[in-house]
Amino acid sequence: MRFIKKEKAPDCLDKLAKRHENRPYQSAKICWKKLKKVCKSLIRQQMLEEQQYLCAYCERKIENETDAHIEHIKPKSFYLEKCFDYNNLIVSCNGNQCSNVNQEDYEDNIHSCGHPKKNYFDETKFINPVELTDISDYFSYHIDEGRIESSEKDPTKADYMINLLNLDNPYLNNGRINAKKALLKVIQKSSQDKQEATKIFKQLLNFNPPPAFITYLRYYFHHSLNRNDSNV
Repeated sequence: MRFIKKEKAPDCLDKLAKRHENRPYQSAKICWKKLKKVCKSLIRQQMLEEQQYLCAYCERKIENETDAHIEHIKPKSFYLEKCFDYNNLIVSCNGNQCSNVNQEDYEDNIHSCGHPKKNYFDETKFINPVELTDISDYFSYHIDEGRIESSEKDPTKADYMINLLNLDNPYLNNGRINAKKALLKVIQKSSQDKQEATKIFKQLLNFNPPPAFITYLRYYFHHSLNRNDSNV
């Protein structure tokens, strides 16, 4: 997970938020139905650009509109006042329901991110990606296995997020490893010199949009390729 800098809410959503504030809707279901398709598409596109086309939770690349959904960080069922709050909205992938995922290839549960999260939300443990600029520091990785785990920063919160969103599953772990291999392959083709290869790796990590699983790749860079470089 990484920090997401939110922009100003689209006007169509801002108008709904003000209307909801003055005359609250009775339920989350009714509330969300007031959001018209055109406005929803506008919101989704703006958030995808904010997130650089990566899932807000697992950092998979979102390339297909049907593979992602608008996610309420604080569930609208329990936080009705947050129904149209732009800072409470992010884009999450659809986990194992995405078009390029085959659950049958894995024995374990690989469903992750917004859908399995459902309405579970512990405000004392949830690490909010639109609020914490240092959110990446809560996690560490097994470099060779691609597995995610809690860092020493706050293991209770990090473990809660990993379990809630199922971020440590075989599909995502394989994705992280494949992302690393793909980047290393590009570097190896470009240069055999270690210093030059490190420079190229650093440049690739700063591309916009970034590669999938960028936080893992940055972690790998710092802990394997260039431990002395902290400016990536």
